Amino acid sequence: MKNKKGIRNSLIVICSLLALLAMVVVSGCPTPPATTEPPATTEPAATTEPPAPKEIVVGATLPMSGPIGFVGIMFSRGHQIYFDRINEEGGINIGGQQYIFKYIAEDNKMTAEGASIAANKLIYDDGATFLFCGVNDWEVDGAYSVGRPAGIFCIGSTVLPGSQSDVSPDKPLLFRPAYSFDEANSCNFDYLQETYPEVKTIVMMATNMILDTPNANYVPDMAAKRGLEVLATELWDVTTTDFMAVYTKVLAHNPDAILVLSAGQGADHWRAANQLGFTGPMWDDCPLGAEAYLYTEPNITNFWCNGPAINELTPLMQEVMDRWTAAYTDPFMTDAAQVYDQAWILIQGIQKAQSLDPNDVMAALESMTQPGDVQTTFGPAYIGGMERFGVNRVLYKKIPITKITDGEMELIGYFDSSYK
Repeated sequence: MKNKKGIRNSLIVICSLLALLAMVVVSGCPTPPATTEPPATTEPAATTEPPAPKEIVVGATLPMSGPIGFVGIMFSRGHQIYFDRINEEGGINIGGQQYIFKYIAEDNKMTAEGASIAANKLIYDDGATFLFCGVNDWEVDGAYSVGRPAGIFCIGSTVLPGSQSDVSPDKPLLFRPAYSFDEANSCNFDYLQETYPEVKTIVMMATNMILDTPNANYVPDMAAKRGLEVLATELWDVTTTDFMAVYTKVLAHNPDAILVLSAGQGADHWRAANQLGFTGPMWDDCPLGAEAYLYTEPNITNFWCNGPAINELTPLMQEVMDRWTAAYTDPFMTDAAQVYDQAWILIQGIQKAQSLDPNDVMAALESMTQPGDVQTTFGPAYIGGMERFGVNRVLYKKIPITKITDGEMELIGYFDSSYK
């Protein structure tokens, strides 16, 4: 009995030792990690793609055939060069939406009916929301008669200041991003007096459309204020190419100088006058670049215009010329820089408005009345016209005078526009 008790006690001791040993062994081993559910697989955060660019269609009705077809083609290229550039930069952003531009030009054949037909196509077939209406007054009238009822923002280019086709309170959707060419004659008369003090008499050349404007007498008034006399106004048809008969009548007045009102065909005028023996000064107040006259008449002399000189361009004009040269084979025309500006000014208005609504864009442009509010290839400019036209919808910028002597251009300078 005693032996059994001793065996039992020995077993108890052995079991206790084994339990203690197990505890030592276990405490010396690393604790296995707690079993957890594997983390749920998560998809990467979705990135928000910017909306695809939308397209804005800008149309133009231009005289791309006929006697001034070269002007219409030049206008279309000036516009296209600008829109190509802005599209290369990704277009414009309005309210988080990116827009690029599609430019479409149609030949209006230099007629009101042609402009109306072209405007209908551009607006209703091509979806144009902005419309360049033309170069001549009747073209602008034809295009605006279609654009206004359709609620389209309409742009007049070189319409006669103060004419029925020009900006006014009665034309709420018509804007003119071009300066009033008649204001250039204040600069021209001052230059005439300074350079040709012997000149006392002038004959003015004009088309019927110019004499129909409310400001038809501004040239005699400007001349009289400077002690000069306008002997006569001789008329010519806008389709004329041979001016010999017209200048036979002009020279019968024996003028000291001749002013050609906004013709763009001044070289043809000069040739006829020169062949009939006139050697006095002549100028064309058209903003066409001086090189365009030399393309027509390389021997022209004693002549000036209100366009820039191709050999003295601003940096931005130079860029326009470089783009023209890269895209087209025929010679560059500096007037394309002014047309480039017209497209650029429209976009500046859209960007300021942050809207494509025609009324919002017009309101934005009408507020850009301080020098520098508008940028052009000519430098800082602004929108004005309230005093003369009853609305601020006309471009004011520096006006160049470029003289041509024996076929060589000389930029006389850039001058402030005025009407005095």
